[in-house]
Amino acid sequence: MAFKKIGARDPAWMDEALALARRSLEAGQFPVGCVLVSGTEVAGRGHRLHTLKGDTNELDHAEILALR
Repeated sequence: MAFKKIGARDPAWMDEALALARRSLEAGQFPVGCVLVSGTEVAGRGHRLHTLKGDTNELDHAEILALR
């Protein structure tokens, strides 16, 4: 299997996803962030929500929120 060469902006997108994960962690949520990129444009962003007891929603994963 051939792997795509890492693009110049890929580390920046990962940094942004990690910043979104920190945002979730600071809010007491499970720390996951997601940045969807198409070419050189951000298509969506999201971070995990609703993991706290009494407010649980398993549909609010970072990836699903980024797709919305």
